[in-house]
Amino acid sequence: MDNCVIEKFAVPLSATEPITVAEAKAYAKITDSVEDTEIGKMITAARQAIEAVTQLCLVPSTVTAYIDNSRGCIELPLGPYVSDFTLAAKDGTAITDYTLILERFKQLESPTTNYLKATYKAGYSAKGDAGYPVMPEDLLNAIKDQFVFLYGNRGDNASDMTVCEKAWRTTLRYTRKPLFN
Repeated sequence: MDNCVIEKFAVPLSATEPITVAEAKAYAKITDSVEDTEIGKMITAARQAIEAVTQLCLVPSTVTAYIDNSRGCIELPLGPYVSDFTLAAKDGTAITDYTLILERFKQLESPTTNYLKATYKAGYSAKGDAGYPVMPEDLLNAIKDQFVFLYGNRGDNASDMTVCEKAWRTTLRYTRKPLFN
């Protein structure tokens, strides 16, 4: 396999979600506070569902990706890229002679080798804090739409793995196309 993502994961830098419980409740026209804890969990689940579809980090995160860059110019998964890129060889040796190209969705031009570990900061911020780009409003609304879907279908196990139609249409404009997940 040439130029593929072998494995990737993102670890959020804080527990803060892009929308608050109050914002989600206002969007869904929920007036009581009985389920606020569950609503917080549904907001996280909604964000994670949109992240899974788009292959974006919707909160500031540290990304670790194991990649095969044999042909060069592989796009780093789980953007948008922000900072602090490090690269290591299969044996863990740090690689300092590398070339990243492009802006928000960086590509690793070189080195061209078959097993690399890349680590970097990526993601959006609801307010553009600490150098993270501001999340587009329609992605925020996709999270809200997904939340409303989850809230309306709570107790239905199938809804946990489904992205609602309205959010899906929005995510199509932002979805990154990795070779492998």
